Amino acid sequence: MFGSIHSDSVVQLPLGLETTKIGGIMVAQNLLKELLALPAAARLDLVHRLWDSLRDDSVSLPFSDEQKQELDLRYAEFLQDPTEGSTWDEVEAFACARLRA
Repeated sequence: MFGSIHSDSVVQLPLGLETTKIGGIMVAQNLLKELLALPAAARLDLVHRLWDSLRDDSVSLPFSDEQKQELDLRYAEFLQDPTEGSTWDEVEAFACARLRA
């Protein structure tokens, strides 16, 4: 949806600090390695917290016209039958159960 966050662009800075570019932002390579080494449940918690932080910044999210049309279509389908689909709690529980399996 938003493109890949993976990057092979590693930059060596003075004092031996390596960074990598993620979404146009320079991130310390050692921080990224530490985050990726976290247990799955901790990484999922981090993803959850990052996702929640997007609510405050939703106006500046880079959606393409095609993505906006898809979101409008899904929202219209939801309005036709709000009982169809899954709640966030159900989706989260399903994802957590799959990680534990």
